Amino acid sequence: MKVRTLAGATAALALAASASVAVGGTATAADSGAQAQYTVWATDVNVRDNPNDVAVCDNNPSPANCPRVVGQLQPNQPFEAVCQNQGQVVGGNEWWVLAERGDMLGWIASYYVDHAANKLPDVPECGM
Repeated sequence: MKVRTLAGATAALALAASASVAVGGTATAADSGAQAQYTVWATDVNVRDNPNDVAVCDNNPSPANCPRVVGQLQPNQPFEAVCQNQGQVVGGNEWWVLAERGDMLGWIASYYVDHAANKLPDVPECGM
């Protein structure tokens, strides 16, 4: 499994674990330590990373800063929202989500997340 170091990741996980808010009407962040779960509405949503410069990708996610596609997400395929950060605007939305599904970990544009708000309400900002 890929390991990513983000300042405050432990606090972010604790915050996400304590949440029990329903998201998107389909899943919840359980008290058992699970992170918030979401799905995407589009097909073949790229999950991006930059193993050569993780800090650039984490601090300002975009296709240019996170050029490596580590996988794709499909509609109705749940993923864990680890944290979120501002990055390149996609579809009018500047937020990106660090998504985890199995061994896949990387950034997706929040625009593709099946949720009405640009910034996900129960997902901490990365590094906070």
